[in-house]
Amino acid sequence: MADKSELSMKVDIDVSGAITGLKAVQREAKETIRLLKELEGQQVKNKEQAINNFVVHVMGDDIKKMSKELADKLRESGCDI
Repeated sequence: MADKSELSMKVDIDVSGAITGLKAVQREAKETIRLLKELEGQQVKNKEQAINNFVVHVMGDDIKKMSKELADKLRESGCDI
């Protein structure tokens, strides 16, 4: 039978550079998330503003139409406007 022998080895690995790099990646990821949230908030504001503009436009058109119809009816009834 073959002799059994033991092998013991000590390995020192400097991972400080890798940790520093990972921390930098983490900082950039956090900044990216912050910017994405900011962008999302701006998109929501833009969407709300677009809806408001549409509603005002539609309401404005309806008011103009109603005003014209009212003026026509008043003229028909003999009112001078």
